[in-house]
Amino acid sequence: MSDGPPWAPGYRHLTEDLPPLSFGYRARLEDFQVEELPLYPAAGEGEHLMFRLEKRGLSTLQALGRLSRALDVPRRSFGYAGLKDARALTRQAITVAGVRPEELAALDLPGLLIDRIERHPHKLRVGHLAGNRFRLRLRGLAGESLAVAEAVLERVLSRGLPNYAGPQRFGWSGRSHELGRLLALGRRREYLLELLGPRHCLPPDAAGPGFERRAAALAELHRAVEQARPVPRSEHARLRSRLAPDLARLLPALERSPDDAAALVRALDRKVCQLHLSALQSRAFNAVLARRMPDLQRLEPGDLAWLHDRGACFLVEDAAEARRRAADFEISPSGPVFGHKMTPARGRPGEIERAELDALDLEPADFGRIGPGLDQKGARRPLRVPVRDARLRPEEGDAVLEFSLPKGAFASVLVEELGKFLRGEAP
Repeated sequence: MSDGPPWAPGYRHLTEDLPPLSFGYRARLEDFQVEELPLYPAAGEGEHLMFRLEKRGLSTLQALGRLSRALDVPRRSFGYAGLKDARALTRQAITVAGVRPEELAALDLPGLLIDRIERHPHKLRVGHLAGNRFRLRLRGLAGESLAVAEAVLERVLSRGLPNYAGPQRFGWSGRSHELGRLLALGRRREYLLELLGPRHCLPPDAAGPGFERRAAALAELHRAVEQARPVPRSEHARLRSRLAPDLARLLPALERSPDDAAALVRALDRKVCQLHLSALQSRAFNAVLARRMPDLQRLEPGDLAWLHDRGACFLVEDAAEARRRAADFEISPSGPVFGHKMTPARGRPGEIERAELDALDLEPADFGRIGPGLDQKGARRPLRVPVRDARLRPEEGDAVLEFSLPKGAFASVLVEELGKFLRGEAP
């Protein structure tokens, strides 16, 4: 068992006894395709427009930023059920208020395609989806390797996919959970300084035209935050042209209250801070999951069992009966999405959860005093999820893998079971 990556200490595979497979992955955007499975259709009437957005090479938030500017409406006017990866071809439902259908239909933006525009009565909210359907091309996976891939898939189908939060949850550095921890501990200025540092703002592939100017602008803003001093207003326009929009929001906040780190954090887009807190919760969940691997069918007294058909939990008292129901994939052990109102497990499962929270030097109450709009109530999350409608077939010297996952589950975890890249044994 390896030490694992920073975002999932102790990471273990369900198929540790099967060899890693070598294949090309995500050589092109079309190699990774995602189709959101809606929870409900558009109603056909209402003040919002619901539409399908196809995007290439953009995150959901980046795509909404482009739509916001093109339509001249605030980004908060848009609703979405889930965030989709940037390095992919994805299709998902979006809602927007304050826009006419003909305005939306007339848009012609690079990397974006809009269709299925219908009226809807309310804004789409995060989590309002049934799941996602994936189509992945695994380049060069053929011949005898297909038999091994089939064995991996057969085990995942029978035992369930470990419900790790995948690496895309943790930013390009794999360490955005560290930002979330600083927020949860109330260390706001440290959070801002780390956010503005090269580890989180300057990825290795960012070099190119204007790179030095962007790096210099970041360093200038970093110094202003560190020294708690405003940036001269005469420099704002220059810096805005070189900073990401979310970071440029710090300039007027520094002018108003450079000594108030809480006010500076409030100036950031709340969704950015929420992503960092979600990364913190996901890192803790991953650590708990790794300690419960590989037998994710085993429930113990004190477990909070997840009912897959209802998305609810109950306390396990009769372990034998719980294991019978788990064998039928009716229930599974759940893990913590830590928050100040989360119900913890008891017994040995509870001890594992508590140990991981202690390792982060956090208390449940810390999640309830982060700040307005950022406090985390917490939740439970199943330690495994079913993989539905899976199909693996050869195609022109490659393999094409299609499958569906419930909302919140990561396709990259299934790819990891095949390639075992975290072992360092496959490219």
